[in-house]
Amino acid sequence: MSIRGKFSSMNIVIVASEVTPFSKTGGLADVAGALPKALAELGAKVSVFSPFYPSVAKINQLKLKSKELVLSIKVGEEMKPVRLYQIRQSEVDFYFIANDEYFNRPFLYGTPQGDYPDNGQRFIFFSKAVLASLVELNIKPDVIHCHDWQTALIPLYLKSSGEKYQSFAQTKTIFTIHNLGYQGLFSPETFQAIGIPDKYFSMQGIEFYGKVNFLKAGLVFADKLTTVSPTYAQEIQTKEFGFGLEGVLATRQKDLTGIINGIDYSIWNPAKDKFIKPNYDIKTLTSKPKVKAKLIQELKLNLSPAAPLISFIGRLALQKGIELVIAAIKTIFQTPNSESRIPNFIILGTGEAKYHKMLKDLKSQYSKQLSVTLDFNDPLAHRIYAGSDIFLMPSQYEPCGLGQMIAFKYGTIPIGFKTGGLADTIIDYSVNPQTGNGFLFDNYDSATFTAKLQKAISLYQTKNHWQELVKKAMELDFSWQTSAQKYLKLYSN
Repeated sequence: MSIRGKFSSMNIVIVASEVTPFSKTGGLADVAGALPKALAELGAKVSVFSPFYPSVAKINQLKLKSKELVLSIKVGEEMKPVRLYQIRQSEVDFYFIANDEYFNRPFLYGTPQGDYPDNGQRFIFFSKAVLASLVELNIKPDVIHCHDWQTALIPLYLKSSGEKYQSFAQTKTIFTIHNLGYQGLFSPETFQAIGIPDKYFSMQGIEFYGKVNFLKAGLVFADKLTTVSPTYAQEIQTKEFGFGLEGVLATRQKDLTGIINGIDYSIWNPAKDKFIKPNYDIKTLTSKPKVKAKLIQELKLNLSPAAPLISFIGRLALQKGIELVIAAIKTIFQTPNSESRIPNFIILGTGEAKYHKMLKDLKSQYSKQLSVTLDFNDPLAHRIYAGSDIFLMPSQYEPCGLGQMIAFKYGTIPIGFKTGGLADTIIDYSVNPQTGNGFLFDNYDSATFTAKLQKAISLYQTKNHWQELVKKAMELDFSWQTSAQKYLKLYSN
């Protein structure tokens, strides 16, 4: 039997608080958008549920169909109305839970000043509304796959309110941790709004140092747990990476699996990327320097043809290693060197105000060698991945990381810290030139990171070896097909 035939009867519901191309703040959205399509290609019947944000309507103008459901959801003592919209794309049904009070807002989770104070109520409503919608639509899934704290109450509702959800008696729940650092912590008063028996506000339930912990609900009550790389699955069971939940995770060790994320190569592929010219692939690598030249011109940099172009795309936060990047730039620019070896740097992203200021100050000193864009610009991101030679990912911890996998596809060599998904995907060339596809450093300090970056810059001067490394990177396959098969196997066990 073919793989597609084997899973053709499986009915899967995926629940996520953001999903590309409809809404996005980070990698969760990429996974929630790409995994369902890969599952459908393997023959499964897949539905996705997510909130109806303003961005959903903007993108679809209006191929969305309104589903006439008469529903209201109890949050605390108040009843909140539900509207439901649906669109079918790539053999997947996408459903959007609408409530203007909760989701018709300019940002998904909060403003630049902080999180929305009613996030607990918003995602209590969302979780209940998903289950109620499934009942009304007569969808009886084999698996409900929940992602991150915003959906973590769903396994708890099914375990604590079995009589109410008889139609899900045979349904398994899978809960995926994308980043254990984000847990959905709320005041104890929020517990009453959840609407479950008091016994669940306990150490064995969702109490966490006197607060309500939504993510803990998923860890305790889901049938199976996954996270987004094998190494991260091990790391989160330690005190260093467990954020206080390592003990809970240790009790679920046999139910925890690490499955590396994939990349949607219909979006991230230099051979057909609509944002770059000319396109190229492994057989036409002579076109990559032309993309680089256009990027240098676009960003008004002054780079010698013999020197590498080095980039960072991501959130400007301590966790992402931006302080190491800034320190390395300063060191390299202040180190006497021949002009032909001095690299240029590109920074694209937003984050904490102090890093915005540090980068602006640095830009004022090195305006021709450093480009700083304090924004997220998707077309520019594509051009940076394609035009750069080296890509920086010095994250303190990185559950999976998509940037290094995208960089591989574009023939841009990543440098990462030996943690999480970076350790699972990058093989250090300086340790093993035969199998190496990038560079890893294993002491988390600016001196070690800068030294590894300088090794990469030196290798860049050796054109033959560098071209071999680029080709090796481009040959890697991180498509969703392999990861989706692993999920289907987990669903069917």
